[in-house]
Amino acid sequence: MLTPDRPSSFAYIHAKCIWIDLILLLLVFAPLYFLYLGHSPFATPDEARYVEIPREILATGDWVTPRLNGVKYFEKPPLLYWIEAIFQSIFGIKEWAMRLPITLFGLSGILGTYLFGQRIFNRQTGLLAAFILGSSGLYFALSRLIILDMTVSIFITLSLFSFYVAHLENTLYKRRFYYALFTLFCALAVLTKGIMAIAIIGCVIVLWATLSGSWKSIFPTFLPTNILLFLSITAPWHIMASLRNPEFAYKYFIVEHVLRYTTTIHARYQPVWFFIPILIGGFFPWSAFFAPALIKAFRNRASSHYLFLLIWILFVFTFFSLSHSKLIPYILPLFPPMALLISCLLDEWLSQSIANETEIQLKPQIKSPEQRLVYLFILCLLLGIGSCQIHFFFPEINTDKILLKPYVNILSFCFFATALCAIPIPLCRNYISNLNILKRLSLNNPLAIRLSGISLLSLIILLFLIPASPHIIRPSLQPLVTIALQQRQPNEPFVAYMKYFQDLPLYAHERVVVVETKDELLFGTEVEDTTSWMIGNDYFKKMLVHGKTRYWIFARIDGLTRLKQENPHIEFKEISCDRGVCLVVNTIKLEK
Repeated sequence: MLTPDRPSSFAYIHAKCIWIDLILLLLVFAPLYFLYLGHSPFATPDEARYVEIPREILATGDWVTPRLNGVKYFEKPPLLYWIEAIFQSIFGIKEWAMRLPITLFGLSGILGTYLFGQRIFNRQTGLLAAFILGSSGLYFALSRLIILDMTVSIFITLSLFSFYVAHLENTLYKRRFYYALFTLFCALAVLTKGIMAIAIIGCVIVLWATLSGSWKSIFPTFLPTNILLFLSITAPWHIMASLRNPEFAYKYFIVEHVLRYTTTIHARYQPVWFFIPILIGGFFPWSAFFAPALIKAFRNRASSHYLFLLIWILFVFTFFSLSHSKLIPYILPLFPPMALLISCLLDEWLSQSIANETEIQLKPQIKSPEQRLVYLFILCLLLGIGSCQIHFFFPEINTDKILLKPYVNILSFCFFATALCAIPIPLCRNYISNLNILKRLSLNNPLAIRLSGISLLSLIILLFLIPASPHIIRPSLQPLVTIALQQRQPNEPFVAYMKYFQDLPLYAHERVVVVETKDELLFGTEVEDTTSWMIGNDYFKKMLVHGKTRYWIFARIDGLTRLKQENPHIEFKEISCDRGVCLVVNTIKLEK
Protein backbone atom coordinates (compact mmCIF):
# COMPACT_ATOMS: atom_id res chain seq x y z
CA MET A 1 0.00 0.00 0.00
CA LEU A 2 1.31 3.45 -0.85
CA THR A 3 2.25 5.94 1.79
CA PRO A 4 0.00 9.02 1.84
CA ASP A 5 1.34 12.04 0.02
CA ARG A 6 1.42 15.14 2.17
CA PRO A 7 1.46 18.30 0.08
CA SER A 8 4.07 20.85 1.00
CA SER A 9 3.25 24.32 2.24
CA PHE A 10 3.29 25.54 -1.35
CA ALA A 11 0.85 22.92 -2.64
CA TYR A 12 -2.25 25.06 -2.23
CA ILE A 13 -0.98 28.51 -3.06
CA HIS A 14 -3.17 31.53 -3.34
CA ALA A 15 -5.07 31.91 -6.62
CA LYS A 16 -3.42 35.28 -7.20
CA CYS A 17 0.02 33.65 -7.18
CA ILE A 18 -1.18 31.06 -9.69
CA TRP A 19 -2.34 33.76 -12.09
CA ILE A 20 0.96 35.61 -11.68
CA ASP A 21 2.87 32.44 -12.50
CA LEU A 22 0.69 31.71 -15.54
CA ILE A 23 1.20 35.24 -16.86
CA LEU A 24 4.95 34.96 -16.23
CA LEU A 25 5.13 31.70 -18.21
CA LEU A 26 3.18 33.23 -21.07
CA LEU A 27 5.47 36.26 -21.11
CA VAL A 28 8.47 33.94 -21.40
CA PHE A 29 7.14 31.42 -23.92
CA ALA A 30 4.37 33.07 -25.95
CA PRO A 31 6.68 35.52 -27.80
CA LEU A 32 9.12 32.71 -28.54
CA TYR A 33 6.45 30.27 -29.71
CA PHE A 34 4.64 32.87 -31.85
CA LEU A 35 7.82 34.34 -33.34
CA TYR A 36 7.83 34.07 -37.16
CA LEU A 37 5.10 31.46 -37.04
CA GLY A 38 4.38 31.97 -40.74
CA HIS A 39 7.96 32.45 -41.94
CA SER A 40 8.09 29.19 -43.94
CA PRO A 41 5.75 27.40 -46.35
CA PHE A 42 3.72 24.41 -45.22
CA ALA A 43 6.00 21.43 -44.61
CA THR A 44 5.34 18.32 -46.65
CA PRO A 45 3.79 15.90 -46.31
CA ASP A 46 2.09 16.45 -42.94
CA GLU A 47 1.35 20.17 -42.79
CA ALA A 48 0.16 20.29 -46.39
CA ARG A 49 -2.12 17.27 -45.83
CA TYR A 50 -3.65 18.59 -42.62
CA VAL A 51 -4.41 21.96 -44.21
CA GLU A 52 -5.68 20.59 -47.53
CA ILE A 53 -8.28 18.34 -45.90
CA PRO A 54 -9.87 21.29 -44.02
CA ARG A 55 -9.77 23.33 -47.25
CA GLU A 56 -11.80 20.62 -48.95
CA ILE A 57 -14.20 20.48 -45.99
CA LEU A 58 -14.98 24.15 -46.55
CA ALA A 59 -15.10 23.74 -50.33
CA THR A 60 -17.54 20.81 -50.26
CA GLY A 61 -19.44 21.61 -47.07
CA ASP A 62 -19.00 17.96 -45.97
CA TRP A 63 -17.83 17.86 -42.34
CA VAL A 64 -18.30 14.08 -41.99
CA THR A 65 -16.24 12.47 -44.76
CA PRO A 66 -12.65 13.78 -44.89
CA ARG A 67 -11.20 14.01 -48.39
CA LEU A 68 -7.69 14.55 -49.70
CA ASN A 69 -7.52 15.75 -53.31
CA GLY A 70 -11.15 14.69 -53.61
CA VAL A 71 -10.43 11.13 -52.41
CA LYS A 72 -11.93 9.68 -49.22
CA TYR A 73 -9.35 9.74 -46.46
CA PHE A 74 -10.12 7.78 -43.28
CA GLU A 75 -6.71 7.51 -41.63
CA LYS A 76 -7.56 9.85 -38.74
CA PRO A 77 -10.59 11.31 -36.92
CA PRO A 78 -11.69 14.84 -37.85
CA LEU A 79 -11.21 17.07 -34.79
CA LEU A 80 -8.01 18.76 -35.96
CA TYR A 81 -9.51 19.09 -39.47
CA TRP A 82 -12.53 20.85 -37.97
CA ILE A 83 -10.35 23.21 -35.92
CA GLU A 84 -8.20 24.06 -38.93
CA ALA A 85 -11.30 24.57 -41.08
CA ILE A 86 -12.69 27.06 -38.55
CA PHE A 87 -9.41 28.98 -38.52
CA GLN A 88 -9.35 28.91 -42.34
CA SER A 89 -12.83 30.37 -42.50
CA ILE A 90 -11.73 33.22 -40.22
CA PHE A 91 -8.18 33.99 -41.40
CA GLY A 92 -7.88 32.26 -44.77
CA ILE A 93 -5.10 29.85 -45.74
CA LYS A 94 -2.13 31.58 -44.16
CA GLU A 95 0.80 29.71 -42.66
CA TRP A 96 0.73 31.55 -39.35
CA ALA A 97 -3.03 31.14 -38.96
CA MET A 98 -2.97 27.43 -39.70
CA ARG A 99 -0.12 26.84 -37.22
CA LEU A 100 -1.72 29.01 -34.55
CA PRO A 101 -4.02 26.27 -33.10
CA ILE A 102 -1.08 23.88 -32.66
CA THR A 103 0.97 26.57 -30.96
CA LEU A 104 -1.90 27.32 -28.62
CA PHE A 105 -2.08 23.63 -27.74
CA GLY A 106 1.66 23.66 -27.03
CA LEU A 107 1.33 26.64 -24.72
CA SER A 108 -1.65 25.07 -22.95
CA GLY A 109 0.50 22.00 -22.27
CA ILE A 110 3.10 24.21 -20.59
CA LEU A 111 0.48 25.93 -18.43
CA GLY A 112 -1.26 22.64 -17.61
CA THR A 113 2.03 21.09 -16.51
CA TYR A 114 2.63 24.04 -14.18
CA LEU A 115 -0.86 23.78 -12.66
CA PHE A 116 -0.50 20.06 -12.08
CA GLY A 117 3.04 20.36 -10.72
CA GLN A 118 2.16 23.05 -8.20
CA ARG A 119 -0.95 21.10 -7.19
CA ILE A 120 0.72 17.80 -6.34
CA PHE A 121 4.22 19.02 -5.44
CA ASN A 122 4.90 22.73 -4.90
CA ARG A 123 5.05 26.03 -6.72
CA GLN A 124 8.76 25.87 -7.54
CA THR A 125 8.43 22.36 -8.96
CA GLY A 126 5.50 23.44 -11.11
CA LEU A 127 7.39 26.40 -12.52
CA LEU A 128 10.50 24.32 -13.16
CA ALA A 129 8.46 21.62 -14.90
CA ALA A 130 6.72 24.14 -17.14
CA PHE A 131 10.03 25.74 -18.10
CA ILE A 132 11.71 22.39 -18.75
CA LEU A 133 8.83 21.28 -20.98
CA GLY A 134 8.61 24.57 -22.88
CA SER A 135 12.37 24.81 -23.47
CA SER A 136 12.84 21.25 -24.77
CA GLY A 137 13.67 21.34 -28.46
CA LEU A 138 11.31 18.66 -29.79
CA TYR A 139 8.31 19.97 -27.87
CA PHE A 140 9.01 23.47 -29.19
CA ALA A 141 9.44 22.30 -32.78
CA LEU A 142 6.24 20.21 -32.75
CA SER A 143 4.35 23.18 -31.28
CA ARG A 144 5.00 25.02 -34.53
CA LEU A 145 4.13 22.18 -36.91
CA ILE A 146 0.64 21.22 -38.08
CA ILE A 147 0.46 17.58 -37.07
CA LEU A 148 -1.91 15.53 -34.93
CA ASP A 149 0.64 14.49 -32.32
CA MET A 150 0.88 17.75 -30.39
CA THR A 151 -2.90 18.03 -30.16
CA VAL A 152 -3.50 14.44 -29.04
CA SER A 153 -0.55 14.58 -26.62
CA ILE A 154 -2.01 17.62 -24.89
CA PHE A 155 -5.43 15.98 -24.60
CA ILE A 156 -3.82 12.82 -23.17
CA THR A 157 -1.79 14.93 -20.75
CA LEU A 158 -4.73 17.03 -19.57
CA SER A 159 -6.93 13.96 -19.20
CA LEU A 160 -4.40 12.17 -16.98
CA PHE A 161 -3.77 15.37 -15.01
CA SER A 162 -7.52 15.79 -14.46
CA PHE A 163 -7.96 12.16 -13.47
CA TYR A 164 -5.22 12.29 -10.86
CA VAL A 165 -6.42 15.57 -9.37
CA ALA A 166 -9.95 14.11 -9.18
CA HIS A 167 -8.48 11.17 -7.27
CA LEU A 168 -6.90 13.58 -4.77
CA GLU A 169 -10.00 15.69 -4.18
CA ASN A 170 -12.13 15.03 -1.11
CA THR A 171 -15.04 17.26 -2.02
CA LEU A 172 -17.69 15.52 -4.11
CA TYR A 173 -18.48 18.39 -6.47
CA LYS A 174 -14.77 18.96 -7.16
CA ARG A 175 -14.29 15.28 -7.87
CA ARG A 176 -17.21 15.39 -10.28
CA PHE A 177 -15.79 18.47 -11.96
CA TYR A 178 -12.34 16.94 -12.51
CA TYR A 179 -13.76 13.60 -13.62
CA ALA A 180 -15.91 15.49 -16.12
CA LEU A 181 -12.78 17.26 -17.38
CA PHE A 182 -11.03 13.89 -17.58
CA THR A 183 -13.89 12.49 -19.66
CA LEU A 184 -13.98 15.55 -21.93
CA PHE A 185 -10.25 15.39 -22.67
CA CYS A 186 -10.44 11.62 -23.27
CA ALA A 187 -13.20 12.16 -25.82
CA LEU A 188 -11.30 14.95 -27.57
CA ALA A 189 -8.17 12.76 -27.69
CA VAL A 190 -10.16 9.98 -29.38
CA LEU A 191 -11.61 12.47 -31.88
CA THR A 192 -8.07 13.61 -32.64
CA LYS A 193 -6.23 10.34 -33.19
CA GLY A 194 -8.58 7.46 -32.51
CA ILE A 195 -8.65 4.68 -29.94
CA MET A 196 -4.85 4.77 -29.54
CA ALA A 197 -5.35 7.72 -27.20
CA ILE A 198 -7.86 5.99 -24.94
CA ALA A 199 -5.65 2.87 -24.92
CA ILE A 200 -2.75 4.88 -23.49
CA ILE A 201 -4.90 6.70 -20.95
CA GLY A 202 -6.72 3.56 -19.86
CA CYS A 203 -3.60 1.41 -19.50
CA VAL A 204 -1.78 4.03 -17.44
CA ILE A 205 -4.74 4.33 -15.08
CA VAL A 206 -5.25 0.55 -14.78
CA LEU A 207 -1.57 -0.08 -14.05
CA TRP A 208 -1.44 2.70 -11.48
CA ALA A 209 -4.69 1.63 -9.77
CA THR A 210 -3.47 -1.96 -9.61
CA LEU A 211 -0.03 -1.19 -8.21
CA SER A 212 -1.30 1.46 -5.80
CA GLY A 213 -4.39 -0.43 -4.64
CA SER A 214 -6.59 2.56 -5.51
CA TRP A 215 -9.36 0.83 -7.46
CA LYS A 216 -12.14 1.86 -5.10
CA SER A 217 -11.26 5.52 -5.23
CA ILE A 218 -11.46 5.76 -9.01
CA PHE A 219 -15.05 4.60 -9.40
CA PRO A 220 -17.22 7.57 -8.46
CA THR A 221 -20.98 7.09 -8.17
CA PHE A 222 -21.58 9.31 -11.20
CA LEU A 223 -19.62 7.05 -13.60
CA PRO A 224 -22.65 6.53 -15.93
CA THR A 225 -22.78 10.28 -16.43
CA ASN A 226 -19.18 10.31 -17.60
CA ILE A 227 -19.79 7.42 -19.99
CA LEU A 228 -22.74 9.31 -21.45
CA LEU A 229 -20.62 12.45 -21.84
CA PHE A 230 -17.85 10.48 -23.57
CA LEU A 231 -20.24 8.79 -26.01
CA SER A 232 -22.12 12.01 -26.75
CA ILE A 233 -18.85 13.55 -27.96
CA THR A 234 -17.22 10.63 -29.76
CA ALA A 235 -20.11 8.56 -31.11
CA PRO A 236 -21.93 10.97 -33.50
CA TRP A 237 -19.11 11.35 -36.02
CA HIS A 238 -18.19 7.65 -35.97
CA ILE A 239 -21.83 6.67 -36.53
CA MET A 240 -22.43 9.21 -39.32
CA ALA A 241 -19.14 8.31 -41.05
CA SER A 242 -20.09 4.61 -40.94
CA LEU A 243 -23.59 5.22 -42.29
CA ARG A 244 -22.36 7.36 -45.17
CA ASN A 245 -19.34 5.19 -45.97
CA PRO A 246 -19.76 1.41 -45.64
CA GLU A 247 -15.99 0.93 -46.03
CA PHE A 248 -15.18 3.28 -43.14
CA ALA A 249 -15.18 0.78 -40.25
CA TYR A 250 -12.64 -1.60 -41.81
CA LYS A 251 -10.24 1.14 -42.93
CA TYR A 252 -10.49 3.18 -39.74
CA PHE A 253 -10.57 0.53 -37.01
CA ILE A 254 -8.73 -2.44 -38.53
CA VAL A 255 -6.18 -0.91 -40.92
CA GLU A 256 -5.40 2.33 -39.10
CA HIS A 257 -5.44 0.99 -35.55
CA VAL A 258 -4.76 -2.75 -35.41
CA LEU A 259 -2.62 -3.29 -38.53
CA ARG A 260 -0.75 -0.01 -38.16
CA TYR A 261 0.47 -1.05 -34.70
CA THR A 262 1.09 -4.76 -35.31
CA THR A 263 2.48 -4.78 -38.87
CA THR A 264 4.73 -2.78 -41.17
CA ILE A 265 1.83 -1.93 -43.49
CA HIS A 266 2.77 1.76 -43.47
CA ALA A 267 6.50 1.11 -43.96
CA ARG A 268 7.43 2.95 -40.77
CA TYR A 269 9.30 0.20 -39.01
CA GLN A 270 12.20 1.28 -36.82
CA PRO A 271 14.33 -0.64 -34.30
CA VAL A 272 13.11 -0.96 -30.73
CA TRP A 273 15.70 1.59 -29.49
CA PHE A 274 14.53 4.22 -32.02
CA PHE A 275 13.12 6.64 -29.42
CA ILE A 276 16.19 6.69 -27.16
CA PRO A 277 18.28 9.10 -29.30
CA ILE A 278 15.08 11.02 -30.09
CA LEU A 279 14.50 11.64 -26.39
CA ILE A 280 18.14 12.54 -25.71
CA GLY A 281 18.24 15.09 -28.52
CA GLY A 282 14.64 16.25 -28.31
CA PHE A 283 14.71 16.91 -24.56
CA PHE A 284 18.11 18.61 -24.57
CA PRO A 285 19.55 19.92 -22.24
CA TRP A 286 17.26 18.34 -19.66
CA SER A 287 17.76 14.83 -21.04
CA ALA A 288 21.03 14.74 -19.09
CA PHE A 289 18.90 14.31 -15.95
CA PHE A 290 16.79 11.40 -17.22
CA ALA A 291 18.73 8.73 -15.32
CA PRO A 292 18.87 10.42 -11.87
CA ALA A 293 15.24 11.58 -12.18
CA LEU A 294 13.98 8.09 -13.01
CA ILE A 295 16.12 6.55 -10.25
CA LYS A 296 14.72 9.05 -7.75
CA ALA A 297 11.17 8.28 -8.88
CA PHE A 298 11.74 4.53 -8.60
CA ARG A 299 13.16 4.88 -5.09
CA ASN A 300 10.10 6.97 -4.15
CA ARG A 301 7.59 4.66 -5.87
CA ALA A 302 5.82 4.25 -2.53
CA SER A 303 4.57 7.77 -3.21
CA SER A 304 1.42 7.81 -5.31
CA HIS A 305 2.63 10.90 -7.18
CA TYR A 306 5.92 9.39 -8.28
CA LEU A 307 4.35 6.04 -9.11
CA PHE A 308 1.74 7.66 -11.36
CA LEU A 309 4.32 9.66 -13.32
CA LEU A 310 6.71 6.71 -13.54
CA ILE A 311 4.03 4.37 -14.93
CA TRP A 312 2.96 7.04 -17.41
CA ILE A 313 6.50 7.45 -18.76
CA LEU A 314 7.43 3.77 -18.88
CA PHE A 315 4.16 2.69 -20.48
CA VAL A 316 4.22 5.32 -23.24
CA PHE A 317 7.86 4.55 -24.02
CA THR A 318 7.24 0.78 -24.08
CA PHE A 319 3.97 1.05 -26.02
CA PHE A 320 5.47 2.97 -28.92
CA SER A 321 8.84 1.20 -28.84
CA LEU A 322 7.11 -2.13 -29.41
CA SER A 323 4.96 -0.74 -32.22
CA HIS A 324 5.83 -1.70 -35.80
CA SER A 325 5.03 1.87 -36.86
CA LYS A 326 7.28 4.55 -35.39
CA LEU A 327 7.59 8.25 -36.09
CA ILE A 328 9.47 10.87 -34.07
CA PRO A 329 6.37 12.73 -32.73
CA TYR A 330 4.78 9.56 -31.31
CA ILE A 331 6.86 9.81 -28.13
CA LEU A 332 5.56 13.29 -27.25
CA PRO A 333 3.01 12.18 -24.55
CA LEU A 334 5.79 11.30 -22.12
CA PHE A 335 7.34 14.80 -22.22
CA PRO A 336 5.09 16.41 -19.53
CA PRO A 337 5.53 13.66 -16.89
CA MET A 338 9.27 13.52 -17.63
CA ALA A 339 9.48 17.28 -17.15
CA LEU A 340 7.75 16.88 -13.79
CA LEU A 341 10.17 14.19 -12.58
CA ILE A 342 13.19 16.24 -13.66
CA SER A 343 11.77 19.32 -11.95
CA CYS A 344 11.33 17.32 -8.72
CA LEU A 345 14.97 16.29 -8.95
CA LEU A 346 16.22 19.83 -9.58
CA ASP A 347 13.96 21.19 -6.86
CA GLU A 348 15.51 18.74 -4.41
CA TRP A 349 19.01 19.70 -5.50
CA LEU A 350 18.25 23.41 -5.23
CA SER A 351 16.78 22.88 -1.76
CA GLN A 352 19.91 21.20 -0.44
CA SER A 353 22.30 23.37 1.47
CA ILE A 354 25.55 23.72 -0.44
CA ALA A 355 27.10 26.16 1.98
CA ASN A 356 27.85 23.50 4.59
CA GLU A 357 31.41 22.75 3.54
CA THR A 358 32.07 20.89 6.78
CA GLU A 359 29.48 18.20 6.08
CA ILE A 360 30.87 17.61 2.61
CA GLN A 361 34.40 17.42 3.95
CA LEU A 362 33.47 15.03 6.75
CA LYS A 363 31.44 12.85 4.38
CA PRO A 364 33.30 12.95 1.07
CA GLN A 365 31.00 10.24 -0.31
CA ILE A 366 28.18 12.80 -0.32
CA LYS A 367 28.11 14.58 -3.64
CA SER A 368 27.07 18.20 -3.83
CA PRO A 369 24.20 18.84 -6.26
CA GLU A 370 26.57 20.78 -8.52
CA GLN A 371 28.82 17.78 -8.98
CA ARG A 372 25.83 15.85 -10.35
CA LEU A 373 25.80 18.20 -13.34
CA VAL A 374 28.58 15.99 -14.65
CA TYR A 375 25.86 14.12 -16.62
CA LEU A 376 25.05 17.31 -18.49
CA PHE A 377 28.71 18.17 -18.96
CA ILE A 378 29.44 14.83 -20.63
CA LEU A 379 26.34 15.01 -22.84
CA CYS A 380 27.07 18.56 -24.01
CA LEU A 381 30.70 17.78 -24.65
CA LEU A 382 29.78 14.80 -26.81
CA LEU A 383 27.11 16.75 -28.69
CA GLY A 384 29.48 19.68 -29.22
CA ILE A 385 32.19 17.45 -30.65
CA GLY A 386 29.62 15.59 -32.76
CA SER A 387 28.14 18.79 -34.19
CA CYS A 388 31.62 19.95 -35.20
CA GLN A 389 32.04 16.73 -37.19
CA ILE A 390 28.50 16.61 -38.56
CA HIS A 391 29.64 17.24 -42.13
CA PHE A 392 31.25 13.78 -42.15
CA PHE A 393 27.88 12.15 -41.42
CA PHE A 394 25.78 14.57 -43.51
CA PRO A 395 27.91 15.74 -46.48
CA GLU A 396 24.96 17.76 -47.83
CA ILE A 397 25.72 20.34 -45.12
CA ASN A 398 28.56 21.51 -47.39
CA THR A 399 26.52 21.25 -50.60
CA ASP A 400 22.72 21.28 -50.85
CA LYS A 401 22.23 22.37 -47.22
CA ILE A 402 25.03 24.94 -47.10
CA LEU A 403 22.64 27.52 -45.61
CA LEU A 404 22.34 25.32 -42.53
CA LYS A 405 26.04 25.57 -41.74
CA PRO A 406 25.90 28.83 -39.70
CA TYR A 407 23.15 27.36 -37.52
CA VAL A 408 25.16 24.20 -36.95
CA ASN A 409 28.08 26.37 -35.83
CA ILE A 410 25.81 28.28 -33.45
CA LEU A 411 24.46 25.02 -32.09
CA SER A 412 28.00 23.77 -31.50
CA PHE A 413 28.79 26.95 -29.58
CA CYS A 414 25.67 26.50 -27.44
CA PHE A 415 26.62 22.90 -26.66
CA PHE A 416 30.10 23.91 -25.49
CA ALA A 417 28.71 26.89 -23.55
CA THR A 418 26.24 24.61 -21.78
CA ALA A 419 29.09 22.21 -20.99
CA LEU A 420 30.98 25.15 -19.50
CA CYS A 421 28.02 25.92 -17.23
CA ALA A 422 28.00 22.30 -16.06
CA ILE A 423 31.75 21.79 -15.81
CA PRO A 424 32.41 19.64 -12.70
CA ILE A 425 35.21 21.64 -11.06
CA PRO A 426 34.64 22.37 -7.36
CA LEU A 427 36.65 25.59 -7.71
CA CYS A 428 33.88 27.00 -9.88
CA ARG A 429 31.47 26.76 -6.99
CA ASN A 430 33.85 28.44 -4.60
CA TYR A 431 34.63 31.17 -7.11
CA ILE A 432 30.97 31.92 -7.86
CA SER A 433 30.08 31.87 -4.17
CA ASN A 434 32.70 34.53 -3.42
CA LEU A 435 31.58 37.02 -6.04
CA ASN A 436 30.54 40.10 -4.07
CA ILE A 437 28.02 41.32 -6.62
CA LEU A 438 26.18 37.98 -6.48
CA LYS A 439 26.13 38.13 -2.70
CA ARG A 440 24.58 41.57 -2.84
CA LEU A 441 21.91 40.23 -5.17
CA SER A 442 21.35 37.16 -2.96
CA LEU A 443 22.35 35.04 -5.93
CA ASN A 444 25.19 33.24 -4.21
CA ASN A 445 23.72 29.81 -4.90
CA PRO A 446 26.15 28.37 -7.43
CA LEU A 447 23.78 25.63 -8.58
CA ALA A 448 20.99 28.12 -9.22
CA ILE A 449 23.37 30.29 -11.21
CA ARG A 450 24.53 27.35 -13.30
CA LEU A 451 20.99 26.19 -13.97
CA SER A 452 20.00 29.75 -14.92
CA GLY A 453 22.81 29.83 -17.47
CA ILE A 454 21.76 26.43 -18.83
CA SER A 455 18.15 27.58 -19.05
CA LEU A 456 19.13 30.73 -20.92
CA LEU A 457 21.17 28.72 -23.41
CA SER A 458 18.23 26.34 -23.95
CA LEU A 459 16.08 29.33 -24.95
CA ILE A 460 18.83 30.62 -27.25
CA ILE A 461 18.92 27.24 -29.00
CA LEU A 462 15.16 27.45 -29.56
CA LEU A 463 15.54 30.98 -30.88
CA PHE A 464 17.97 29.82 -33.56
CA LEU A 465 15.83 26.81 -34.45
CA ILE A 466 13.23 29.17 -35.93
CA PRO A 467 15.29 30.59 -38.83
CA ALA A 468 16.98 27.20 -39.36
CA SER A 469 13.73 25.25 -39.76
CA PRO A 470 12.99 26.26 -43.41
CA HIS A 471 16.31 24.68 -44.40
CA ILE A 472 15.46 21.43 -42.59
CA ILE A 473 11.95 20.73 -43.89
CA ARG A 474 11.31 19.19 -47.28
CA PRO A 475 11.13 21.61 -50.22
CA SER A 476 7.77 23.23 -50.87
CA LEU A 477 6.01 23.65 -54.21
CA GLN A 478 4.81 27.12 -53.23
CA PRO A 479 7.24 29.02 -55.53
CA LEU A 480 6.40 26.86 -58.55
CA VAL A 481 2.65 26.98 -57.95
CA THR A 482 2.82 30.76 -57.61
CA ILE A 483 4.52 30.99 -61.01
CA ALA A 484 1.92 28.68 -62.56
CA LEU A 485 -1.01 30.64 -61.12
CA GLN A 486 0.39 33.84 -62.60
CA GLN A 487 0.72 32.40 -66.11
CA ARG A 488 -1.95 29.76 -66.66
CA GLN A 489 -5.33 30.37 -68.25
CA PRO A 490 -8.67 29.33 -66.70
CA ASN A 491 -9.56 25.62 -66.92
CA GLU A 492 -5.96 24.54 -67.50
CA PRO A 493 -5.40 21.62 -65.09
CA PHE A 494 -2.55 21.10 -62.66
CA VAL A 495 -0.94 17.65 -62.95
CA ALA A 496 1.16 15.75 -60.41
CA TYR A 497 3.20 13.32 -62.51
CA MET A 498 4.53 10.10 -60.94
CA LYS A 499 4.36 11.69 -57.49
CA TYR A 500 1.50 13.08 -55.42
CA PHE A 501 2.74 16.42 -54.06
CA GLN A 502 0.78 17.08 -50.88
CA ASP A 503 0.97 20.87 -51.14
CA LEU A 504 0.06 21.13 -54.84
CA PRO A 505 -3.76 21.10 -54.40
CA LEU A 506 -3.37 23.25 -51.30
CA TYR A 507 -1.54 26.13 -52.99
CA ALA A 508 -3.50 25.63 -56.21
CA HIS A 509 -6.78 25.83 -54.25
CA GLU A 510 -8.27 23.05 -56.33
CA ARG A 511 -8.23 19.34 -56.96
CA VAL A 512 -5.34 18.25 -59.22
CA VAL A 513 -4.85 15.43 -61.72
CA VAL A 514 -2.57 12.69 -60.35
CA VAL A 515 -0.81 10.45 -62.88
CA GLU A 516 0.50 6.92 -62.24
CA THR A 517 0.67 7.15 -58.44
CA LYS A 518 -1.77 6.79 -55.58
CA ASP A 519 0.31 6.38 -52.42
CA GLU A 520 -1.91 6.98 -49.37
CA LEU A 521 -4.88 7.73 -51.64
CA LEU A 522 -5.04 4.12 -52.82
CA PHE A 523 -7.84 3.02 -50.47
CA GLY A 524 -10.08 5.94 -51.43
CA THR A 525 -9.66 5.23 -55.14
CA GLU A 526 -10.84 1.65 -54.60
CA VAL A 527 -14.15 2.54 -52.93
CA GLU A 528 -15.48 5.17 -55.36
CA ASP A 529 -14.94 6.35 -58.90
CA THR A 530 -11.98 8.73 -59.08
CA THR A 531 -10.85 7.82 -62.59
CA SER A 532 -11.41 11.33 -63.93
CA TRP A 533 -8.50 12.75 -61.96
CA MET A 534 -6.59 9.76 -60.50
CA ILE A 535 -5.38 8.38 -63.83
CA GLY A 536 -2.81 6.03 -65.33
CA ASN A 537 0.09 6.94 -67.57
CA ASP A 538 -1.51 5.48 -70.72
CA TYR A 539 -4.64 7.56 -70.27
CA PHE A 540 -2.55 10.70 -69.70
CA LYS A 541 -0.63 10.07 -72.95
CA LYS A 542 -3.94 10.04 -74.79
CA MET A 543 -4.87 13.35 -73.18
CA LEU A 544 -1.56 14.85 -74.34
CA VAL A 545 -1.94 13.50 -77.89
CA HIS A 546 -5.35 15.15 -78.08
CA GLY A 547 -3.36 18.36 -77.84
CA LYS A 548 -6.14 20.87 -77.18
CA THR A 549 -5.53 21.41 -73.47
CA ARG A 550 -2.46 22.81 -71.84
CA TYR A 551 -1.42 20.94 -68.66
CA TRP A 552 0.76 22.43 -65.95
CA ILE A 553 2.82 19.41 -65.01
CA PHE A 554 4.83 19.07 -61.80
CA ALA A 555 7.40 16.27 -61.82
CA ARG A 556 10.67 15.31 -60.25
CA ILE A 557 13.72 15.09 -62.49
CA ASP A 558 13.34 11.34 -63.05
CA GLY A 559 9.63 11.74 -63.68
CA LEU A 560 10.26 14.50 -66.23
CA THR A 561 12.76 12.29 -68.03
CA ARG A 562 10.18 9.51 -68.27
CA LEU A 563 7.50 11.95 -69.42
CA LYS A 564 9.65 13.11 -72.33
CA GLN A 565 10.75 9.58 -73.25
CA GLU A 566 7.19 8.26 -73.37
CA ASN A 567 5.87 11.27 -75.29
CA PRO A 568 8.58 11.92 -77.94
CA HIS A 569 6.14 13.71 -80.28
CA ILE A 570 5.03 16.20 -77.62
CA GLU A 571 6.99 19.36 -77.02
CA PHE A 572 7.29 20.40 -73.37
CA LYS A 573 8.27 23.86 -72.30
CA GLU A 574 10.16 24.08 -69.04
CA ILE A 575 8.81 26.94 -66.95
CA SER A 576 10.93 26.59 -63.82
CA CYS A 577 12.72 24.12 -61.58
CA ASP A 578 13.14 24.32 -57.84
CA ARG A 579 15.08 21.87 -55.65
CA GLY A 580 14.51 18.79 -57.71
CA VAL A 581 10.97 19.50 -58.93
CA CYS A 582 10.23 20.91 -62.39
CA LEU A 583 7.21 22.71 -63.78
CA VAL A 584 6.58 22.13 -67.50
CA VAL A 585 3.69 22.68 -69.91
CA ASN A 586 2.83 20.86 -73.12
CA THR A 587 2.32 22.58 -76.46
CA ILE A 588 -1.25 22.73 -77.72
CA LYS A 589 -2.77 22.49 -81.18
CA LEU A 590 -4.43 25.76 -82.06
CA GLU A 591 -7.82 25.59 -83.76
CA LYS A 592 -7.75 26.65 -87.42
